[in-house]
Amino acid sequence: LAKEFGATETINVQNTDPTDAIRELTGGRGVDFTLECTGNVAVLRQAVDALAMPGTCAVIGGAPAEAEFSLDHLTVLWGRTVKGVLGGEGQSSRLIPTLIELQRLGRFPFQRMVEFFSLEAVNDAMEASARGEVLKPVLRMPAV
Repeated sequence: LAKEFGATETINVQNTDPTDAIRELTGGRGVDFTLECTGNVAVLRQAVDALAMPGTCAVIGGAPAEAEFSLDHLTVLWGRTVKGVLGGEGQSSRLIPTLIELQRLGRFPFQRMVEFFSLEAVNDAMEASARGEVLKPVLRMPAV
């Protein structure tokens, strides 16, 4: 799906270490930016380790409240930055109209990224997401 949406490279993390693959793709340099969107602290560490120096990792994923991660001193010493991002940094007034326009032009087919579940099927939604079968599960709430 990522390739269909324009990704030039994809990495299957089930059989490849993503940090090693990124280093290989970039000639050992790493990338300038990473986005951690999973809420998984092991993935966060990989996202930081894949950075070039300097480089920035934006943390978007919602890990559990007590989740912790650690970085060794040398990981950030040479200019790497880990930055938390909350709510898209308040750009909704620009982002949402842009996404609507991209959808209208056929360039953002979000319906291919979501699957709807009833509220009663919340566990099914979570399990499908964990298995990688669903990119973005959406719960439909009952009408009141």
